[in-house]
Amino acid sequence: MYSKATGKGVVEAHFALGRQYFSGDGVERNHVLALKWFLRAAERGHAPAQHAVGMMHARGMGTDRNPALAADWLRKAALQGHAEAQCRLGDLYCGGEGVPVDFVAATEWYRRAAAQGHERARANLGTFHAQGRAGEAGLATAGAVPGGGAVAAAALQAGRP
Repeated sequence: MYSKATGKGVVEAHFALGRQYFSGDGVERNHVLALKWFLRAAERGHAPAQHAVGMMHARGMGTDRNPALAADWLRKAALQGHAEAQCRLGDLYCGGEGVPVDFVAATEWYRRAAAQGHERARANLGTFHAQGRAGEAGLATAGAVPGGGAVAAAALQAGRP
């Protein structure tokens, strides 16, 4: 079904075919082909496909692991408001994978994702505030994340970062 639509350049069909190959839904699982179809949609500005390409490069699925390329693709999706990509980009800045360690940048990406209700970003942002790693920019947004402080307090109490 999707393979006919892809010939017409339908971006959603490219993404859907990528998902099929990624998961093995109706076709044999093939991460190389999944990446190919995700990439076609990503190059046309499809944020979920950009996120998928970024994650495949981050994990080395269907290609060699390349954190810098992962960061580039995740940034493209994040700038379009893709909450999971924003959170993952925050993770990369926090760990210095493909980008320099930058807690202020990580805080900003977590803040953007948390503002959309992304729970892990809320927890990470709250933890940053509790640990004082958010920097000046992050401290200015401490009250902007509903539940972030409570999630961070619970995480710290449980001994989790």
